[in-house]
Amino acid sequence: MELVSPAAIAFWSAPNHHGMTEQLPRTVFVATDHPVRRPPGEVLGIGYKIVSLRSGKFFGIAKDWIDEMPFSITDREKTIIDGLDLPKYVGGVEEIAKALSTAWKQIDESKLRKYAAKIGNSAVAKRLGFLMETLGLGDVEKLRRAVALAPGFSPLDPTLPRKGKFNRRWGLLVNTEIKE
Repeated sequence: MELVSPAAIAFWSAPNHHGMTEQLPRTVFVATDHPVRRPPGEVLGIGYKIVSLRSGKFFGIAKDWIDEMPFSITDREKTIIDGLDLPKYVGGVEEIAKALSTAWKQIDESKLRKYAAKIGNSAVAKRLGFLMETLGLGDVEKLRRAVALAPGFSPLDPTLPRKGKFNRRWGLLVNTEIKE
């Protein structure tokens, strides 16, 4: 938190902290709401990746503690939404699907829907709806009513080649396999 302010642990680092994945990232991912001119890269032998977000995308931050040191981290719901917004910083949509499935009982579904609308990227809601439906989680019809889906097809995982099957219901090019 000393590298940039305001800041929150996010993306690949947050799912591990929340117990949503067993993966241990080698780099600490930090989100902030302003441009960082000289990102630190490595500090005291630990790699850092600072991701600058539009101020409207910097929300869903919770305070947590390690020993007696407070720090900010994206909450579970925002961690999922961030991963669907910028999958390249979480190892792809498959990792978010696993995290979503693992942590579903601890996720506030109404907050998740609210965040999907607030992030300002229709592809996030498309990806979330598809994953929820594929994994048999929650009420996808409430999500469809809560978020306007833009026309056209978005890739399920933009980090992968644009090959696959089109899913008209969610407006997605399904370019990776999601396992239930």
